Amino acid sequence: MDAIEVDGKTIETTEDGFLKNQNLWDEKIMEALIKRHEADGNPPVGDVGRRLIRIVRQYYENEKVHLSMNRLLRMWEDLDEKRLEDTDAVRDALYQIFPHGPIPALSKLAGLARPAVAEGFDAG
Repeated sequence: MDAIEVDGKTIETTEDGFLKNQNLWDEKIMEALIKRHEADGNPPVGDVGRRLIRIVRQYYENEKVHLSMNRLLRMWEDLDEKRLEDTDAVRDALYQIFPHGPIPALSKLAGLARPAVAEGFDAG
């Protein structure tokens, strides 16, 4: 069985690390997922990554759909309250944090199911 341990409880995950029960997600589970993500050789998530994870989770809870990369870039612009001059630079920065694909990795760390766009991608 694939799982993570949080506060002495076993939380089941899919073979590729997505939570089987999205409703169990909380900050402690997020930290356990991040720890596993980093232990798998991915770059440290850091504060920016954690902020993005929360944004992805909130967006899904509000809209009932996964966030797209384009929408994430627009939200980033709104958060920084300035126009993005170079979305490619931001996209590159996201791929530095989440090299196997920002949307699949952020969805996994936000406790969401694998997004359809991620079929065939390794979410790290």
